[in-house]
Amino acid sequence: MIIYVLFTSELIRGRIDTYYLAWVLIVWTVGALLIMGVGGTLGLALVRPERPLVKMEREPVVAAKLPGTLGPYSHAVVAGPFVFVSGLIPIDPETGEIISEDIREATRLVFESAKEILRVSGSSLEDVVRVTVYVRDLKYIIPINSIFEAYYPTYRPARTLVEVTNLPRGAPMEIDFLAVTRRPRASVRT
Repeated sequence: MIIYVLFTSELIRGRIDTYYLAWVLIVWTVGALLIMGVGGTLGLALVRPERPLVKMEREPVVAAKLPGTLGPYSHAVVAGPFVFVSGLIPIDPETGEIISEDIREATRLVFESAKEILRVSGSSLEDVVRVTVYVRDLKYIIPINSIFEAYYPTYRPARTLVEVTNLPRGAPMEIDFLAVTRRPRASVRT
């Protein structure tokens, strides 16, 4: 801005022609974009394209006691000190069927599945910092809250609850978890 004011004042006095000012402003703007970047990313990509800003090891988590996933993803991923648990729907591990009639039982089953995935990841439900709940009907809030209170009697992680149109296999709800882990780096496959 200061450069613009200085050149404008010189232009008004007639000491600099408009073509020279235009070239200076263009060069200054392009230089600023290359250094700082557009939105803070372009410049860094041009200056250091081979070095990512943050490099974290990532390990997929597969819990052998649980049913497989419904698509090409892992039960969870450990990245740095975090465990990202994929959305879990209430699938009975013995029958493979969706539990949809009893929302309390469905929520309990999801929490037990999350407990197993977090255990395999070197974490626990006590280490959960954020929970996202997707429901097909907001009338499920009260039964879901009652199960949350049973699993989190004193500590309360951050939570978002969203009503959605549909969920995989017609499930009544889906929950994903974000937790921290303190385990040493090792394989997390069971």
